[in-house]
Amino acid sequence: MFNWLTISSLNVKHSMLFQVLLLHLIVVLTFIGLALPFAIFPILFIKNNSAHGLIIYSLIISTYPLGQALGMAIFGYLSDTHGRKKILQITLMGALITFILSGVFIAHKYYFLLIVVRFFCGAFEGNVVIAMAAISDISSSIGDKTKWFGRINIALTMGFLVGPLLGSICSNKNIVSYFTYSTPFFVAAILSFCTFILVTLFFVETFRQRNVVKSNTDLYKILKNSIKNISYYLTKPGMKALLIPNLIITAAVDILYQFIPVYLVSKWNATSAIIALSVMVLSTGKIFGNGYFINFLLAKFSSSVICIVMGLGAIIFCLLGLIGAKSLPVFLLLVLVLGVFIPISITNSISLISSFTSKYKQGSILSVASSLRLLIGAIMCNIAAVGHHLSPKIPFLISIVFSVIALLLFFPLMKKSSSNENKIIYKKLETG
Repeated sequence: MFNWLTISSLNVKHSMLFQVLLLHLIVVLTFIGLALPFAIFPILFIKNNSAHGLIIYSLIISTYPLGQALGMAIFGYLSDTHGRKKILQITLMGALITFILSGVFIAHKYYFLLIVVRFFCGAFEGNVVIAMAAISDISSSIGDKTKWFGRINIALTMGFLVGPLLGSICSNKNIVSYFTYSTPFFVAAILSFCTFILVTLFFVETFRQRNVVKSNTDLYKILKNSIKNISYYLTKPGMKALLIPNLIITAAVDILYQFIPVYLVSKWNATSAIIALSVMVLSTGKIFGNGYFINFLLAKFSSSVICIVMGLGAIIFCLLGLIGAKSLPVFLLLVLVLGVFIPISITNSISLISSFTSKYKQGSILSVASSLRLLIGAIMCNIAAVGHHLSPKIPFLISIVFSVIALLLFFPLMKKSSSNENKIIYKKLETG
């Protein structure tokens, strides 16, 4: 028979599971809104292959991650002082407003204002780091974190799976006569509002401060502390050994997210439906990779670092295949395989960073990693855009170079058992 203590612990367990599932749903809805325009911008700005359109596209896709970098740094820090729930609510309302403005500016072709508002949209959409910090709050081990971070990435990928398809449908006048390129952004605003309601009604605060301190609301001090956090972790030898390879991997992958659709338009004159299909194929692979396959590899090799190295090797192989692909079906098949191996490197890398950080600094370290990733991604997207103007294959070549560099950086950390892996990384962190 259950005693009251057992029943109480079961209720807590079920409550925690509900919160985890709610966080996953929040991420799904958020990233559906984020991914809605993915099938629109390449058609809107790249279709005629003009330098002017490429510049606009480059600025739009680079200002968004710059905004995300700033938003993650600020909101990740704030979530460590004000709690996860309140900051999630603020970011969701901000995203709602920027989606509405994006739709209005596209309708009137105010593309300069669109570039500006996409920066702020990115800032408010940086809230995925808060969801990850909340997951970390209620995880008890590196195994739990890897599992739930993988599931969060599945939820994120589900958003990318549905978003472009929904964006393609909601901008198609053949389906509904009054649909335009603005319509998906208004749909994204509705989704943000729905997510806000879910957070307000059902999300229970997961963060408990170690000490009661006076909350800091001075924006300058918040920015200063966020920059100080970035500087601190980059100068700490052990954490730097994990952060820098992670940044290089994610920079390589971010280029692909932005330029696979562009490559399809340039080489095969793809429609928004084909672009949506390619994102769905990539996302399907990522769901499999983040779900079953990542756990299979971890069980097989008992080392996150070995899995990361294997994932990078497969990514390089797939990229070489994409460059040489002569037909669209072969290209999409390679995109599917690429999607399977991307999370093997990304999720394991993030899990390592989180697992060797104090539980009171999860929002900070995850926001630092994500902010640096987005800053580098924004720079690389502009470089890749210039390269694409010379040849559509250049963004893939840049991604290959970055993947090779990350592979070389992870080799010194590679061991054959999880215990050895932990000892090596702990030793490096202790030197910091």
